[in-house]
Formats: sequence, C-alpha cells, structure tokens
Amino acid sequence: SVDYIYLVLVEKPSDMRVMQAHHISSLLLLWLAYSPNSHLWKAGTVFLFLHDVADVFISGAKSFHYADFEITAVVLFVSTIIVWILTRWIWFMSLVITAYKRPDIFDRWQMIPCFLLLPILYFLHIMWGSKMIYVLYENAVQGKKLQDSTDENIESETEKKNI
Repeated sequence: SVDYIYLVLVEKPSDMRVMQAHHISSLLLLWLAYSPNSHLWKAGTVFLFLHDVADVFISGAKSFHYADFEITAVVLFVSTIIVWILTRWIWFMSLVITAYKRPDIFDRWQMIPCFLLLPILYFLHIMWGSKMIYVLYENAVQGKKLQDSTDENIESETEKKNI
C-alpha cells in the first residue's frame, strides 16, 4: 500500500526489519492455512482475529496521540496492552500449543514451515508487548509523555535536514 511505500522510501522506522519479518511470517502462515487442500482455514481465521483485535486499539491510540488527546491516547494504549497480552501472548500461545499437540491436523508439507514460523511470531509478540509495557512504565512512573517509536525517527530525520 501507499503507507508501506512511504515508510520504505521516506521514513524508515527503527524496527522496520522486525516488522518485515513479522509480516512475511504472517503472510506465509496465512498462505499455508488457505492454500488448496489445506484443513487449516479455521486456524487461519483465528490467527487473523488474534492479530487484528489489538491493531484497532493501537491505531486509535496513535490517532488520539497525534491529535493531542493524551488522556484518550493513554486509555487506548493501556487497552492495547491488555488486549495484546490476551490475544497475542495467551490465546496465540494456546493456538501454538494446540498445533504442536495435534500435528495430525497439518498436511506433511505444512508442518515444518508452521512449526518454524509460529515461534518466530510469538517471540516478536513478546518483544513488542514488552516494549509497550516499558513505554507505559515510562509514562506512568517517570512522567514521560507517550511517544510513538516512529516519532523519534521522524524527529531525528527532521533535525538532520535542518542542519
């Protein structure tokens, strides 16, 4: 999409490579779930649901943050963390455990990619969730204003251009 092209060409976020790994892994898993003769379309649907729920909250938090409605942004950010932990740490992990307990639901050609990609995604979810919790800690305990990680990149690029 246009947003992705803009990010790649103009403002590269600091975690761009990690985001690319996440999206490539997710797309491969979805392709495996919805490929012909696959019995994993239900798991693919659950996978999509688990990934989309937190995105709604984080998008709202960013929108209110940029509109300078900080209280609403913080409330939505806390909601994001709660939903993130529920969907991407707990429920996603139960999906991974179910996959490992029931290898019979996979066609043989799907097993190795799924068993490699699911733990990669889970690790990325833990990493990003921990980062969000740290940002909330900085906001609540240290009194720092909520800041999108891409804000730092934009500010540093602006400073470079002004020099």
